[in-house]
Amino acid sequence: SHTCQPKLLCGRGYRMNEDGTSCIDIDECASNVHECSGGQTCSNRQGTYTCQCPSGYRLNHLRQCQDIDECTSFYGPACSSNAVCENTPGSFQCNCHDGFTKIEGGRTCVDVDECSSDPNVCHHRCINIRGSFQCICNAGYKLAADSRTCIDVDECEQTRERGRLCIGMCVNSPGSYHCACPAGYTLAPDQRTCKDVNECDSATACHNPDEQCINTRGAFRCMEITCPHDYVRDISHKSRCKKRSLYCRRGDIECAKQPLSYSYNFLPLISNMSLPSSGQVDLFTMRGPLWSTATVHFSLNLESTSSPEGRRPATREYFRLRRTSVNQAVISLVSIIEGPQEVQLALSMQLYHDRVYSG
Repeated sequence: SHTCQPKLLCGRGYRMNEDGTSCIDIDECASNVHECSGGQTCSNRQGTYTCQCPSGYRLNHLRQCQDIDECTSFYGPACSSNAVCENTPGSFQCNCHDGFTKIEGGRTCVDVDECSSDPNVCHHRCINIRGSFQCICNAGYKLAADSRTCIDVDECEQTRERGRLCIGMCVNSPGSYHCACPAGYTLAPDQRTCKDVNECDSATACHNPDEQCINTRGAFRCMEITCPHDYVRDISHKSRCKKRSLYCRRGDIECAKQPLSYSYNFLPLISNMSLPSSGQVDLFTMRGPLWSTATVHFSLNLESTSSPEGRRPATREYFRLRRTSVNQAVISLVSIIEGPQEVQLALSMQLYHDRVYSG
């Protein structure tokens, strides 16, 4: 017996050609003798073949295609620092953080300039910052709860407990405020305090020629001066009445005792005005002649008071008359007067010449 063996032996993956003269590659892929599973691509090689997985997959130890987690498999980050890597079947995607957007390639995220992309994103002014934006309000406004809308700041109410912006009245306005004054006052140059308007500077404040204009805080009074009997207005002093005649009949004591003149002085005071450390405020000074033979006697009386119900009327003890020199006396306020009320005082000056009463 005998066995015939070919003269040419071909290795695995090869076969003999028809002439038996050479070994040629077996195309396992074309011959469908490969072991690639579904989804894998068979690629012929010399003497063998390979099974290739689709992009994003790789063969595992079971020769099955397994998804590659690109987010964890690379030595470096798959996405830029402004993004989060998300693995997907066969691929991955970079999800940008808020305020960032992808550029070409899809792996890098860049800042979004919200101020340029949406001019109306802020009510007033927009400032772009990395990954976001910030709304800024103009002076006199503040951001609302939505961090975009600007609402007016009521400066008058805001500072009410910490101090007053205005000495008079504070008027809020959109984005600002201004100070205003009540009637009878005008705004000072500092635009904050109020100063009294002296209505008496106007020649038409009082219409009656017998009236004297008295400026008060925020207003004025026209006080009519009526001369007593046998007295007339002194044309050189509007607030003085002088005796019609200086002549008295011999022996007429009452005539001789009559004052030569009456002077009317009006002093507006602040209600509840505090007193200085000295305990008194000087109100009025009267001076007599400086003749060496003259002697002056001063006296002060409370003529009347007028005050609304509930106000304590002033008394004579509220005032002090003190002599400051031989011919001079000063009226001082020594107690606080609660207004409004009117107090009428009478200050008399009696003149003696060589100890003889002369008027």
